[in-house]
Amino acid sequence: MSGHERRGQSDNVAVTNDAFGQMFLVIFGLCCSAITDGFIFGQMSGMIDSLHHDKELMGLSEDDLSWIASLLNITCFCGIAIVGILVETLGRKRTLSAVTSPIILYWLIVSYGQNKFTLLSSRILIGFFYGGILLLIHISIGEYMPPVLRPILSNIISCIGISTGTLIGHILSILLNWRTVALIGILPTTLSAILPFFWVESPSWLASKGLYEECENSFKTLYKKNNVSQEVKMLVNTEKQKQKGPNRTSEYLKNIKMACRQKYFWEVMFLGIVTNLYRVASGRILFGTLAITILKEITKSTDILYFTFFVDGFVIIGYLISCALLCKFKMKTLLLTLGVVANLFLISLASVLYGFSASNVYMAWIKVFLLALYFTSVSAGPLPVLETILTEIFPLKIKAFCITIQGFICGIFQFLSVKMSPSMFLEIGYHGVFITHSLVMFLCLIYLWKFLPETNKRTLQEIEMYFKKKEYPNNSDNLRDFQTEIT
Repeated sequence: MSGHERRGQSDNVAVTNDAFGQMFLVIFGLCCSAITDGFIFGQMSGMIDSLHHDKELMGLSEDDLSWIASLLNITCFCGIAIVGILVETLGRKRTLSAVTSPIILYWLIVSYGQNKFTLLSSRILIGFFYGGILLLIHISIGEYMPPVLRPILSNIISCIGISTGTLIGHILSILLNWRTVALIGILPTTLSAILPFFWVESPSWLASKGLYEECENSFKTLYKKNNVSQEVKMLVNTEKQKQKGPNRTSEYLKNIKMACRQKYFWEVMFLGIVTNLYRVASGRILFGTLAITILKEITKSTDILYFTFFVDGFVIIGYLISCALLCKFKMKTLLLTLGVVANLFLISLASVLYGFSASNVYMAWIKVFLLALYFTSVSAGPLPVLETILTEIFPLKIKAFCITIQGFICGIFQFLSVKMSPSMFLEIGYHGVFITHSLVMFLCLIYLWKFLPETNKRTLQEIEMYFKKKEYPNNSDNLRDFQTEIT
């Protein structure tokens, strides 16, 4: 077919007016999923703070509350593992609908639960599906979004979407009863479950199943209608090479075993671990989970509506700023520069908390302002850069496996962070916790600066080729040579 022989532009795929509607549905659906994930933490922050005062009525101890706050980070392992299997069998869009729908049940259980067993059970339930949604968001961003737009859209979906959900959950939890807020959570959850039915399937998944014509049609629907780009041609050719061998589970396991014997695989996996460690140490999930309690403690005030809106609003502003910065600067430059600036603000906040114990309104606003500046800096550079990296760096043949393993490791880090933080706040104070986090982030930044390649405007195939060869292909002939080695 003549259309298959036209030369595409893999680094600059244009989205036409005809494809705008389909791409909008995908982006809006993923945003609803991200808002749902953020809302889970925003609502939980209000619930945890309220239960601190009413724990006797529910038969809860302080240890029970720490389990309620952190349990989903450990149970998300199972959800990630299950979704890692379903996503290869059912495809991306059907799996997203399947794992989002049960969250509606979670909101009902939380709203009407009256005892410790019910609340703990709800946390186990949400862990399964929360982890699965995160995995699907990362996979879908990497496979649906064009390379030139992937960093910005990853930022909008994974970062701004989740932060917006958290902000809404925090504000509503201050204004309304936490049970009422849980019922409101049904709305974004329902949207995120329904919208994927109107998507086309991921071109990458279709190609992996040998559905090459459907793959090209899906690609054309998402992107420019009359242009089969170099990216989709390379994707199809790569998958055709794979299909020459046996297409069975044993072949997938063989690919994993082969990858495990190669040095580049372990380099990529450790890079992912350091990336996730930085994300956990940044405190985004910790603050989202315990924001209302943390702000009450550091400001010595119970009237924190404006404080909460201010800090959460600055988080979103930071992500919005990053959209412009990602277009103008290299990702590694943003990571190091704003990562260092963010750490300096966090150290300044710790110093103020340690040196000034006054509880007047001016000192409260200084603390809140420093916290807001920290989150603005870390949101404008490091976090959106690292969210993008996690969608790009893993080998295409075993991408779901790699992200699943990374999810397990990140879940352990996050569980320990949230579970141990309340006791650490008591033992070493908020200033001690913030200093500890800043030290971990400094060490991660040093490693990432040394070993992380620049992936901006690179296709997934080119990024994989870099990790294998330690260089990017500099022309089409080299690209084909590298592609042959991958297959």
